[in-house]
Amino acid sequence: MRVRSLLFSAFFVLLPAFLTAQSPSPETLQDSLAVISDVPLLHRMERPLPAAAAASTPWEVLQRGFIEHRIWQLTGDASDAKRARQTFEDGAERFAADPWIRYGWARALADGPETRLRVAGGVLSDVTIFQSVGEILKRDPRSRARGQLRRALQLNPAFGEAALLLADLAVADGGRSSALVREARDVLAAARAAGATQPEVGNKLARMETLLGNYAAATAVTEANAASGDAGALKARAEALLLQPSRQAEGAQLYARALDAPTEEAVAAMFLDVQVLMNATEAAEWKRLRTPAEKGAWIRRFWDRRAAESGVTVAERLASHYKRLEIARRSYVKGSTRGASGFGVLLVDRPAGDYPFDDRGAILIRHGPPEAVVSTQAPGTLPNETWAYDLPGIGPQLFHFVTLAGTQEYALVSDITTAIDPAASRTSFGNLRNRALLSLLQDRIPLDQRYQVAAARINTMLVRQPMLPLDGTDVRAALENMDAEYRTGARRALRTDTYRRPYEGALSFLHDVFAFRTPFSRTELTAAFAVPASQLEPLAASNNSRFALKLSAILLDTLQGTVTRMDTTVEVQLAQPPGPRDYVHAHVTLPVIPSEHTVYTLVAEDMVGGRGSSVDGSRRLRDFSSSENLLVSDIVLARPSAAGEWRRGDQTFRLALPRSFAPSSPFTVFYEVYNFEPGERFSTHISAVPVNRSTLQRVFGGGPRPVDVRFDGIASPGSDGVQQEVREVATELEPGRYRMTITVTAQGSRRTAVTETLFEVK
Repeated sequence: MRVRSLLFSAFFVLLPAFLTAQSPSPETLQDSLAVISDVPLLHRMERPLPAAAAASTPWEVLQRGFIEHRIWQLTGDASDAKRARQTFEDGAERFAADPWIRYGWARALADGPETRLRVAGGVLSDVTIFQSVGEILKRDPRSRARGQLRRALQLNPAFGEAALLLADLAVADGGRSSALVREARDVLAAARAAGATQPEVGNKLARMETLLGNYAAATAVTEANAASGDAGALKARAEALLLQPSRQAEGAQLYARALDAPTEEAVAAMFLDVQVLMNATEAAEWKRLRTPAEKGAWIRRFWDRRAAESGVTVAERLASHYKRLEIARRSYVKGSTRGASGFGVLLVDRPAGDYPFDDRGAILIRHGPPEAVVSTQAPGTLPNETWAYDLPGIGPQLFHFVTLAGTQEYALVSDITTAIDPAASRTSFGNLRNRALLSLLQDRIPLDQRYQVAAARINTMLVRQPMLPLDGTDVRAALENMDAEYRTGARRALRTDTYRRPYEGALSFLHDVFAFRTPFSRTELTAAFAVPASQLEPLAASNNSRFALKLSAILLDTLQGTVTRMDTTVEVQLAQPPGPRDYVHAHVTLPVIPSEHTVYTLVAEDMVGGRGSSVDGSRRLRDFSSSENLLVSDIVLARPSAAGEWRRGDQTFRLALPRSFAPSSPFTVFYEVYNFEPGERFSTHISAVPVNRSTLQRVFGGGPRPVDVRFDGIASPGSDGVQQEVREVATELEPGRYRMTITVTAQGSRRTAVTETLFEVK
């Protein structure tokens, strides 16, 4: 480590002489300076360089200007930024035809301090009136930077760096000016045609086409770059494809290829796209990552988990995200990129990031378009919107957005009374304030009927006391329960994100999951589905007896964050057209990793009718890898029948879905025992205990009675060490819900294995 430090020190000491002697390219100069964080060293490099007005070559101006700009980046001192700007400005007067000096000036203008307005009580650091006026007059730093870049591109149309910076400025403004985006698109295309060879020029050109909604053009632009395997080009092409419904799978494949060999630039761009979805834990995980490979693997896991939680494919979840991101960038851009969120916002715990969209865009990206939107236009109110959702795991949820006084963007606020204009709360405007308050509440009654009660109570209070303080006990009491619930739900929603596939209608289905050992001592899971035939549309020309289902079994280890899934399409042929109470049965089998912390999502979709649904559950996936311990599989319940849709070894079963049986109706119990020694004696205890008996019934009797069966046997496992057990249960059972427990004991070694399941008699 000491030798490495000495080498770096020697490099930095010799760098000034290297720059002077070798005169490397401006690109190399910028890259070399970017690795230096020693401000005194940079000052020593700057001192021997002449001032721009006395420079004999453009190279001397570029050295001084880029060094000063690097010093500003490290110190944050506005005087350093001013020196860099002045150096490039003086250099442009002396060497007017040099495009790189124009570019350097634009860099210094675009990446510098903003004019700040001094106000009573301190500095209003993020909202600048002078800056906003400057934008209107086109004299703000970014507008001036664009002017210098345009001049540089006139001098050299193939100047890729200038075209890229012009595009970056269009994106930094949130893409809110389609004219600026079109300009960036045109100069990038011109630079590319004139000979600019940087892959990033094509990638950024695709980004501009995407912002303009030209997805097919964006796809075409990236074709050559993506063919080279460049991760940034693959990412750019993937985004363009994901926004085209017919090409989402192809886009997801290219996105995955970019993660296979990621570059720092590519994973940085991907991170910016997903940052708005990250929770605090994920943000902390990201900070610990160091290499592009680590970051690429993390992003892959991020999308695997998001897709699993939504019950969709990674391609569909990626496509939904990029579509939402595109809508947010286009429709919910900030009024100013320097706008500040005000007091009372709920997004304060969101992972830090500079987003081009306001809080409405953040919620849209997390949860999709709202089901309803209400806005109050009454006098005395600030611009406001309330979005209504029905969120999985949360339920009905509102989000209140207000453009707070002194800002230019919608912020997510803690309660709707924040939308009252402070000017309306002055004594002389008391009636205006009250009317504004009641309008805000009454307009939201269709979203939540509790607003009707609150509005009535507050109206009664205002009649008695017109100047009743809005932050007083009486008003807050009328709203607090509702507002507290709103804030709790909103904060939960800000830690999650949701996506639900839009189906033609709900498809209710029954399901079961059970695990067995594979021939290689691993764990295999079967997810069984039973879909009411009355909800399915048969395939054409099938005599109403053939159906197509799209099935998914998705498992998430909540401790490790790993996802295992199987997505498939099956066609089921019935012997005859089904009756109104018949089911169509199908199943999915997949290898799984044993875990105590697995949750699953099962998805079924009618490929013809378009109806679909998902169900969630949790499951302990046992480890069957031991070759010594006595092990027993999950229990499968089946109906006595020679014909069945599920096969295990030489056995075929008609799975019991639903797991309910009529009293006195026999049913089949199937399970496997692993690691018996041939000829080993064993005993089996099968019990079925009612789970809904009260304590009094268990002590004094009454209600459904338990069943207890015991028998002995001699083991005769197959060559793979598996012994299959099939038992017909015909015991009289009273109506109720039962827990069946099977305990197998090897009599000689006293090894024991237990398994259990639930079923119902009705």
